[in-house]
Amino acid sequence: MEIMTFNDFFSEIYRISMKNPNLRLGQIVMNCLSEIRPDKYNEITGTELDCFYSNYKKAGKTMTYLQNNWTNNETT
Repeated sequence: MEIMTFNDFFSEIYRISMKNPNLRLGQIVMNCLSEIRPDKYNEITGTELDCFYSNYKKAGKTMTYLQNNWTNNETT
């Protein structure tokens, strides 16, 4: 099964943030990540890249990390 590209993931975050402006960006990122890339979610949960309780600054660092470490291989 092919996983979603990072650009598709980014588009999904944008779509959700427009529909739910009351949610923190970090909350959206982590919730989407847990559904789309549970491997990456588990990798960063509880680390300095976990942005669930944050908004823009930390979520930006998390997104940069994900962009640089995103692959389109099958999840294991």
